[in-house]
Amino acid sequence: MDRRAFFGGVLVFAGCAAAQQLHFHDYTVASLRELAQAWLARYARESERARRDLPARLHVAYGAHPGERLDVFVPPCDGPKPIHVFIHGGYWHRLDKADFSFVARAFLPAGAAVVVINYALIPSVGSG
Repeated sequence: MDRRAFFGGVLVFAGCAAAQQLHFHDYTVASLRELAQAWLARYARESERARRDLPARLHVAYGAHPGERLDVFVPPCDGPKPIHVFIHGGYWHRLDKADFSFVARAFLPAGAAVVVINYALIPSVGSG
């Protein structure tokens, strides 16, 4: 069985110890927590590399709150381009756009711009 997974064209956990030990019948909270931590660590590494290697405007404000920022990755071509907007998960209280810059690698070669959005998180804003 192939235990590789791709996200945004990036191989996210091939060879990862957690992925190799996880079997489809092993879905326990502990095993999934380890696997999620491995994924997030890989996302962070790949995202740092994407911000270093790809043309981008980082931390562009779209609102007054410090969390209302976005990163824009634009392909090196002229003229109109499609835009992929990526809004990270995290249940409104965790994660950051900086962990998901790697998605730009999948779209820039096809000529699409990528916008990765942050948003104000609870408890810095109300939940009601």
